[in-house]
Amino acid sequence: MRLYIADFNGVLTDLKEKYKAHLVSPRDADAWILWQDVRGSYSDLIKASKAYYPKPVYCVQHGRGATSDYAEPNKMPLLADKFLCWGSSDYDRMCNLGYKERTHIIGCPLNPAIAPKVLHKEKIVLFVPISTGKEEPENIAIYYELLKLRYHKAQIKILDNRVSLKDKWGFDDKRGVSFREINTTFDVIAKLLPWHERSLYHGNVVTGFQDSPTNNQLVFNLLRNVDLVVGLDEGTTEIFAYAHDIPVVICDGFKYRQYNEDAKNYTLIEGYKTKAATHCSLRDLAETINQELEHPERLKKERLEVAEAEMGLSYTNPTENIMRIIKRDIKKA
Repeated sequence: MRLYIADFNGVLTDLKEKYKAHLVSPRDADAWILWQDVRGSYSDLIKASKAYYPKPVYCVQHGRGATSDYAEPNKMPLLADKFLCWGSSDYDRMCNLGYKERTHIIGCPLNPAIAPKVLHKEKIVLFVPISTGKEEPENIAIYYELLKLRYHKAQIKILDNRVSLKDKWGFDDKRGVSFREINTTFDVIAKLLPWHERSLYHGNVVTGFQDSPTNNQLVFNLLRNVDLVVGLDEGTTEIFAYAHDIPVVICDGFKYRQYNEDAKNYTLIEGYKTKAATHCSLRDLAETINQELEHPERLKKERLEVAEAEMGLSYTNPTENIMRIIKRDIKKA
């Protein structure tokens, strides 16, 4: 079978690798497997194909809530012949939109990359700033609250060790002490994208690229090494955290701008909210973080339930599930 596969962020990397001998151009392919079907060049490509040389098109979910393109307010019609979603949440949305016969659950193709936690002594918080294609003031405000907590814990460590530090910093002793030696119990990592204002993030920073096939690999590796995720919305990284059984704290207050057709006026809309995360205000963020780190077992059951609904953890071998559906359809044709 000849395939044309268009990936975005590594969700289809495994499929491309396993079937690389079958990859051809769109014109020569027996089936197209795309990461989206309703925007930009992919929309134009599918419409042209249906008019001149029809090909069966399969759209594979690339991130949390990708099926929202087909719902209000965008309400774009599904152009692909079938939508292959990660879990029951997006499947239910497609059913409610009238696409039940064209939708299948395959599980998230990244699920096989979920791995056990790497043991470490300190408590590490991963901060995930909101992604809107630009920086947001709320990101910086929350990040600085995390830095305040980081420095507060370092301050306590200094005062607890004041006697030894006084001796170490004697008049004849020029030995320096690094912040890493003091900050041994708590740390913060910020996972940024290129449009975040790097100069405003003063601590440990990791930058990824949303359209890179290695970005999700980077996120999964980070999640193996952290104890808590802090964000502004329960987005894709947050549900990846649930799948790794990592507590998530969402700092409330951010709302997305949903622009009207005039591209000037907009409506403020809330983000995702599930039973798997602890939501709090900026004022209560430090206290909430301390509580969640002290009781990581809290909401364990809820995290698993949401991860199953969003990522289809029980659907083993998602890559082969994709091909099983395509082979069956082409055999019937």
